[in-house]
Amino acid sequence: MDRILRILFGTIIIAPILYFFIGLYSMGGSHTYHEEAREYLDSAQKVLIKYGICHDDADCTKKHILFASGGANKIGNYEFGGINIELYEISDPNVVGDIIKEFGEKYKYLRMTKVHLNIYESAHRKPKKLYTSVLIE
Repeated sequence: MDRILRILFGTIIIAPILYFFIGLYSMGGSHTYHEEAREYLDSAQKVLIKYGICHDDADCTKKHILFASGGANKIGNYEFGGINIELYEISDPNVVGDIIKEFGEKYKYLRMTKVHLNIYESAHRKPKKLYTSVLIE
């Protein structure tokens, strides 16, 4: 009987903890902020086109220099995740400054969740050489 109570008690304690971590793990598949991530992606693409890094949106996609995701999970009042934007092969401070400025302006209107921006000097799928990382919240 004691063994059954220990197993039952252990299950009651462990189940919510497992649920929490499984929720965090699966957040990559969430599309909570997909539309907002697209708006930030579009803003970044406009800057890249302005500087001649891409010719158009399709060119940015083809070159594999810009990626976005908008996954998040909420547990009570706490939110895990948000919008993540990653740029590759960028090291011009003018480009970086304009993208951050555009994101700041976009955030004034959306204010939905935090935005993580990682800019790498390296190409996508190469060893990552971080140029800068910005968190907007």
